[in-house]
Parts: sequence; C-alpha cells; structure tokens
Amino acid sequence: MIKQSEYELRANRFLRITGSKLKIEYLRNGHHFADDKVNRDIYRCELTNKDGEHYTFDFGQSIDGTQKKVKPSNYDVLSCLTKYNPESFENFCAEFGYDEDSIKAKNIYDKVQEEYNNLERLYGRDDELEMLREVE
Repeated sequence: MIKQSEYELRANRFLRITGSKLKIEYLRNGHHFADDKVNRDIYRCELTNKDGEHYTFDFGQSIDGTQKKVKPSNYDVLSCLTKYNPESFENFCAEFGYDEDSIKAKNIYDKVQEEYNNLERLYGRDDELEMLREVE
C-alpha cells in the first residue's frame, strides 16, 4: 500500500468532511495556458458538493507530470483552485503584477473571478471554503 503525503491526506480529508466528490478524467494533450510552449495533458474535472451542485473545469497537468504520464491527484487539483476573492480588477493587477491596460490580464482576471465565484457557490457556507483554503 502506498503511503499518502500529508498534502494528499488534507485534500482527501476536505472531500470526505464536506461530502464532496472530485472526478478527474483525461481530456486531451495540447496547450492549456495561453503561454504554453509545449503540450501538456489536460483533464476535465468535476467537483460536486454534498448537495449535488457541481463545478466543471479543465486542469492542465504539469509538464513533469505529463512526461511521466501521471494523472493529477486530488491535491494537485484542489490546491490550484482560487480560494480567495480576487476583488476588483485593479486589486488583482496590483497583487499579481499585471498591467491594467492588458486585455490578456483582463481575460485571466475574468477566469479567476469565475472560478472563485463557483467555489463560493459550492462552499460559501459554514467553514467549507476555509477548509478548502487549508489544502495548500
């Protein structure tokens, strides 16, 4: 039996305590991020909470994981999600060093905000979103 890392245990604990499920299915190999220079494996992920509400999104595996033909773990996916509200576009740019005049930065901000809104919809009650933040 393979021993799970502390990180993976935290991710699985979050899923168990919140009654959530995370489905990770291989989608294709290609460019996931706008700046990708090489292909990576892309997975379709579906995160479902205890009430049956779900959020479906694509996850780009690391280049190393792609080369090793390793499927991302629950921790890999959950740790990459946006767990804090990026607030305004101006605050987002200041926090992450983007130019406010950049269309690319605005597109990234919109995707980050959408991801956060979906997680808040699924876990914005009780302490569930805070528990998800601990998966880092």
